[in-house]
Amino acid sequence: MARTGLIYETATAAETEAVRKLMWVLGAGRHFRTAEFSADLRDNYTFYGIGGTVSENAFAPLQEILGAAVRGTETIAVTPQTTDLAALAAAGLRLKAIRDGGDVLLPPAEMKKHVEDFLGGHKYCILCTGAGDRVRGTAVTYTYHRGHIYIVCEGAAKFANLLLNENVCIALHAPYNRGQRHAGIQVSGKVAILDPASDAYRRMIEIKGSDYRRLTTLPWIVWGLDVTLQKAEFWWSEWKNQGVSPKQSYDFKGA
Repeated sequence: MARTGLIYETATAAETEAVRKLMWVLGAGRHFRTAEFSADLRDNYTFYGIGGTVSENAFAPLQEILGAAVRGTETIAVTPQTTDLAALAAAGLRLKAIRDGGDVLLPPAEMKKHVEDFLGGHKYCILCTGAGDRVRGTAVTYTYHRGHIYIVCEGAAKFANLLLNENVCIALHAPYNRGQRHAGIQVSGKVAILDPASDAYRRMIEIKGSDYRRLTTLPWIVWGLDVTLQKAEFWWSEWKNQGVSPKQSYDFKGA
């Protein structure tokens, strides 16, 4: 697994805080001032970020020295009064994508099987919804079927978020592949709310193997959620023993 060493020099507390927040996004590593970093730490990291308080052209000599080792540069506005946090987060994600691009990945077909085996082998997850500054994580039962996660539930606070934002994340942490080691997965997607009178709801109930008549004659309405999955991010430590990255992803849209 790629780990980042972020080596920096800063002149103000605001700049130091910006480095710390950049490390939040990068994860899997540590940040060091140049005097704190020594040669015996070198092999602890597979990816390096080097920077600090510099002028726009200050990276040029370093780029010339490092040559092909330089994969990109970023300039982020930081002052004691304000820091462009959106730019900081975006830069962190771009650097993370470059770093993780060197991971050893499984073929998509093999990764799809792992994702479907894991999702199909469990029935409890956390459904995460959000709108503005309101976020919610709800424990629910689910059924996985061909790139969709189906959930039946009563209307509640999570629907206030779903009214405004169709984007959701589903997460679970559970045993995998009959082993003692747990795996973790989060899948992102877009949700549709299914009315019990709709054909889509009836089809969902058939897939789940539930009793349509019982659900539709209760004293309260049981709604359906159809989450069309877009991306799965899967972490399983056993992959490291197989010579590949313990964090893998699968793109349902590219399937």
